[in-house]
Amino acid sequence: MPFNYQSTGERPTGDYDSEAITVYAITYALSKCPCETDALKGSRSTRRMTTQSWIIIATLLFGLPFLFETTAHVANQCPLSYGSRAQIREEWQKEVSAQERLHHEWHREKVDQENLRLEWLLEERHHEEQTKQRRQREEEYEEDMRQEWKKETENHLKHQAEERRRWEIEEENHWQEMEQLRLEWQREEEEQRHKMDRQREEWHREMEEHDRLERERRDQEKRERQKMGMFWDQVEAHHCTTYATREYSAVLANLPVDYPHRVEACKEIPIEIHGKSYLPKHCEDQGPGVVIGRWEINHNEPDCVPFWNWFKDKGCTSERSGRRRFEHYLENLPYGGDWREFCATTPVSFHGMHFPGAQICFQYNLGTYGHWEIEDNSC
Repeated sequence: MPFNYQSTGERPTGDYDSEAITVYAITYALSKCPCETDALKGSRSTRRMTTQSWIIIATLLFGLPFLFETTAHVANQCPLSYGSRAQIREEWQKEVSAQERLHHEWHREKVDQENLRLEWLLEERHHEEQTKQRRQREEEYEEDMRQEWKKETENHLKHQAEERRRWEIEEENHWQEMEQLRLEWQREEEEQRHKMDRQREEWHREMEEHDRLERERRDQEKRERQKMGMFWDQVEAHHCTTYATREYSAVLANLPVDYPHRVEACKEIPIEIHGKSYLPKHCEDQGPGVVIGRWEINHNEPDCVPFWNWFKDKGCTSERSGRRRFEHYLENLPYGGDWREFCATTPVSFHGMHFPGAQICFQYNLGTYGHWEIEDNSC
């Protein structure tokens, strides 16, 4: 740390090196030595100053070797010495060389930067030129495409106009053809209507003639049958087929073997059963001279009338179903009859409702039962 010389005579403080301490001690001793003005001062102050001077001188004598060494060292470190100046000059020369090298490096970097700037400038100009050329080519291409699109649009519009005119002409021709066809169809329809009217009149006349001939033939056959005295013989009652209905059969008597209209004669000859006259429901031609007629009579047949006896409330069909099931037992079932047919056709009434037959039929222990499901809000 460099020493700061002061003229105040105060003792310096801080961390100083040995050279600074030595210089300070010499300066302080000299400042305390007697001077010309000491005689003018008092004896007491003179003696005090003399004592202080002697103490300082003794201190300097004991510290003379150290002072000499310090002085030599200071002399060697003095900036004005030849060795120091040579060392400083050498350092300066090194710094100058370093500065020159640094200057050369800076100059080279500056040249490189200038060259790089020139390269960038050339690249920028080249890029601008290429961009300009590319933009020019794109503009030329776009212009060419625009012209081409314009031509295509004009050609397309022209083609559309031509197609529209052609369609209008075709449409006009089509409507003319359709009008001609409509007129032709109208004429053909009128002709067809007249023709159909004529055919209808002919068919009507033919039907009237056919009906007349048929009536004459039937009248003739009826007169022939009356002359022959045909009647139903061998009337037999068969099993019950359904509720209150029984099947009957009979053989047509006095039928000639060579009579050609056997089935027609069967269908037109009635039979009297239980005081009422019935025509056959079916006719069976079993060969020359044999015709059998069959009837289904549902009048005055008490043996074919079963009935529903006691019934049971089977409860709700399921929880919250809203339906309740009832069961009836079928009594007086005809012998040999189809229990399913009679169960489904025997009527019944209960709970203020009427049913033409059971909804579900089944047999249990040779008995026939019927089931019904009715709506019930309590379920």
